[in-house]
This record gives sequence, C-alpha cells and structure tokens, in this order.
Amino acid sequence: MLKKPIDRITEAYEGNMGEDFSKKTRNRVNWIVNQVNGEKILDIGCSQGIIPIILGREGKLVDAIDIAQESIDYATEQLAQEHSSVQSNINFKVSNFMTDYEIDDNYENILLTEVLEHISDPESFLKKIYDHLTPDGRLIVTVPFGVNDYFDHKRTYYFTTLHSHLSTFFHLEEFTFLGKWTGVVCKKREERVENTRDVTFDIETISRLEDSFEDVERDLLDRVKNLQQQLKTKNDHLKNVENKLRSEINQLKDRISQINNQKEDLNKEIQELVSSLNDKDIQLHEVKKDNERALKEKELHIQNLNDETHKLKEIIENKKHAYEKEKEINRGLFHQNENKVNELTSKIFDLQKEYRELSNSLSEKISNKDKEINTLNLTLVKYESREDRKRNKIKLLEYQIKELNKELINREKELGLEKDKVADLNHSNTQRNSEKEDLYEFIEELKDQIAQNKLNNPDVQVKHNSNIDRLNDQIVQLKNDLSSSLHNEEKALKEVMTVTRNLEEKETRLKEKEQLLQEKETKLNIIERKYLALKSSKLGRMTLNYWQWRKNLGKKAKRSNK
Repeated sequence: MLKKPIDRITEAYEGNMGEDFSKKTRNRVNWIVNQVNGEKILDIGCSQGIIPIILGREGKLVDAIDIAQESIDYATEQLAQEHSSVQSNINFKVSNFMTDYEIDDNYENILLTEVLEHISDPESFLKKIYDHLTPDGRLIVTVPFGVNDYFDHKRTYYFTTLHSHLSTFFHLEEFTFLGKWTGVVCKKREERVENTRDVTFDIETISRLEDSFEDVERDLLDRVKNLQQQLKTKNDHLKNVENKLRSEINQLKDRISQINNQKEDLNKEIQELVSSLNDKDIQLHEVKKDNERALKEKELHIQNLNDETHKLKEIIENKKHAYEKEKEINRGLFHQNENKVNELTSKIFDLQKEYRELSNSLSEKISNKDKEINTLNLTLVKYESREDRKRNKIKLLEYQIKELNKELINREKELGLEKDKVADLNHSNTQRNSEKEDLYEFIEELKDQIAQNKLNNPDVQVKHNSNIDRLNDQIVQLKNDLSSSLHNEEKALKEVMTVTRNLEEKETRLKEKEQLLQEKETKLNIIERKYLALKSSKLGRMTLNYWQWRKNLGKKAKRSNK
C-alpha cells in the first residue's frame, strides 16, 4: 500500500525547508490569513496547523480537521507551546469532512487550502461546504496552478476549471495567482446555479491569468537554465576527468614499455650470469682437484708437526706447574696485603665517623657558646669597671675557637692524604692484576703461534725454544715486580700507622681544649650569677646607678669639649 506523504507546511513556514520555498509558503499563508474576516472558522485539511494557530492568536475560533493522525499530533504539540488563551480558541481533530456529521453548520469562513485537487467528486464536496456556511459565509480556496504530478492529485486546475467548480455554489469575489498556486475568495450564493458556462471574463482577469502563465513559464525557464548550467559544469568536469585519465593511461603505457625494456635487459643479464656461472663451475672443479692434492701433502706435514707438538706440550705442562706454584704463593701474599688494606680502610672510616661526630658536637657547642657570649656581652656592658677584662677573656676564647677550627682543617687534610695513599695501594693492586692478564694473553698467543707453526713452518722447534726463554724471562720479571710491590705496600702501611697515631694524639689535644672551654663556661656562669645577685640587692642597684651616672657625665663632657 502506497503511504501518503505528510504535508510539512509548518516546517516550510518556519524556514526549515530552504529559503526560497519558505518565502513562497509564507506569502501563501499570509494571503490566506488576510482573507479571513469572520470569527468562527473551519479549516478543512489543516495539515500541521500553522494557519489555525495564527488565527487563534488573533482571537478567532477555529475548528481544524485533517484525516492524517500524524499531522494532527504535530499540530497539537505546536499548540501546546502557545498561550492558554490561544489554546482555548483552537480545536484540532482527526476527521473526514464528508463522513463527519457532528460538524457545525454556521461557520463564517471555511478554509480549503490545497485540498480540492485531491477530491474526485468536487461537486459533492463543495455542496457539503455550502451547507456548513452562514448565509453570508465565505470560502477561501487555494490549489496548485497548472501541472503538478503528485500521485494523489485527481486533476489539474487552471482558471476555467476552478471557476466552473466554484461558481455553481459561490460568487467569486477575488481570483489571485500566487506563482505555482491559485487563490480564490468565494461568497455563498443564495441558491445554487446549474449552468455557469455562459459566463464571460473581463480583460483584467485574462491579463492576470496571462501574467501568471508568464511567471510560471519564467520560473520553468530559469530552472531549465540552471539545469543546463549544471549540466555544462558536469560535462566540463567529466571532460577534465577524461583528459586526466587519458594522460594517466598514457603514462601507464610508457611505464609498461619501460618495464618491458628493463625486463629484456634483465633477461640478457641473467643469461650472461648463467654462462659465467658455468665457467665458474669448471674453474671450481679444477681448483677442487688442486686442493685435494695439497690437502694430502698438508696431512703428512701435520702428522710430523703433531709429534713435535706432543713434545712441546710436555715442556709447557712442566712450566705450567711451576707457574701455578708461584701463582699460589703470590696469591697468598696478595690476600694478606688486601686484608691489611681492608683493616686500614675500616679504621679510616671509623676515624672519619668519629671526626664528623666530634666536629658536629664542637660546632653545636661553639654555636651555643657564641650565643651565650653574645648574651654576656649585652649584660657585661653595664659593668664599666670590669668591661675591658671581660672583653679580653672573650677575645681569648674566640682565638682558642679559631685555633680549634685550624686544627680541624689540618686533620681533614691529613685524612685526605691517607685516602690518597689507600687509593695508591688499590692502583698498585690493579696494576698487578693487569700484569697477570698480560701474562695470560701472552700464553694464549704462544699457543696460537704453536698451532700456526704446525701448519706453516717446519722450523717450529727453534721458535718454540725462543718463546719458552721469553716466558721464563717474564716470569722472573713478574717475581721481581711482586716483591717490590710488597715492599712498597709494607712501607705504606707503616706510614698509615704513623698517621693514625698522630691522629690519636691530636684527638687527645682536642679533648683537652674542650675541657678548657668547659672551665671557661663555668667561670662565665659564676660571673653571671654574681651580676644577678648584685642587681637584686639594694646596694647593687645603687652601684649600678652610680656607674650609669658616671657614664652619662663622661658623654656630656665629651660633647662639651667638641
């Protein structure tokens, strides 16, 4: 079953279906609304309800019907957004006008907009409209003007056909051409007129009809021109695409020819390579025969070398056992030295830790003493008679603190020297390790040379004896180096022990100076207590006031002398 499309007049009126179509729709709707001059209106085929809502805003009472449920639902949703006063003026209803017998019969205006062209029996339809109008009631009609191939349209309306259908029941007061639509305002006749074919039309009506035809034709011509222009543009685009494709095809053809040429060249090269490979196979066969003969000769030579190698292995094994014994002796000495170095390092770390703790405690004490000395300086200002003697004591304390700082710096330097000596010991150990690695490498080189001489030199016995002499010389040199390095390490250990004893002596001196500082602190505390006792007594206050008066008197005398 073919479903009838919904008329979307409200969406077109609001501008949702293109600017040009919306403009034409607004002109048609405004013309219809302007023709209404009564209070009670029936809108047959109200669609999405834009005309009833506009009339309801102006206080008109409108009954609006349509056979499409979807259109009435849309109209009801639009009406729900209006003011309550507008909602009370409008009644939307799903209804078929020809079969609905509950419709009132006293409407002042009936609107029939884009409906009549869908009716197969317009006479019966107009007769029913005639019966529902008041005696002076008006019918406002709009239909498409001319050909409109909509599937549900029963006929095409021009001027005479529309005039013939309407004039049977109505006087035609106004006939307006709205582009592709025709609008007619009709007034109800007193009684029906059967024959309206003898009616004549004035020249103005015919002129307006011709103007409408001209507008329609002009619109069609403009659309044809636009279509022709679009067709020309499409053709130009197709030509450009065709030219591009042709150029690309030509390029592909050239590329294919190039590839074919390259293919022929490659085939030629392959043939040349195949012929050269055949030549190489012949040469390889000859070389293989030569190699087999040489191999037999080498096997005889290798057999002779194996006998000599067996003798050399026995000599090397004897040297190896001797070297292993010396190596174990050196390893024991090295471990002893390493243990001594580790012990010295741990002692140095302990001394550094004690030094840091001592320096931190001294710095804290010195800072505390500085604060106390500053406090005492503020209090001792009041004692003019003892001021010089106290300042001298403070200077003496500051000098002792500086001396202590100098000794701490010297101790840090001595610790740095000890670290350098330990680093030198580590460096000497690494040098010995590198010498061992050189010796291992030399033995490996000797083995490689022996294996090579088996294959190449018949005089291998002579060179082997020379290499063994070199090996013995290097072993003697290594023993000498190890003994000298052990002597140097023992000397360095003695020096480290001497430095350690010096550090212990300096530490005892630091403790003595710290004890001296504590004695100075006790003396200062005694002086402070005496000052507080003097300040709290009456005689003491009098003494302080006296010395303050002497001080002020001295200042005045100095100012008067200036």
